[in-house]
Amino acid sequence: ATGTLTVLLSGREGTLPAPALAYDEGRLLRAVTPAG
Repeated sequence: ATGTLTVLLSGREGTLPAPALAYDEGRLLRAVTPAG
């Protein structure tokens, strides 16, 4: 999870497959937005 988070923060998410990115990003957004 930490590795993925680092990749997302580094702005190099393009190196990940689109489905994997969307899934991880969705989890990250839900983690930082309790209302979501």
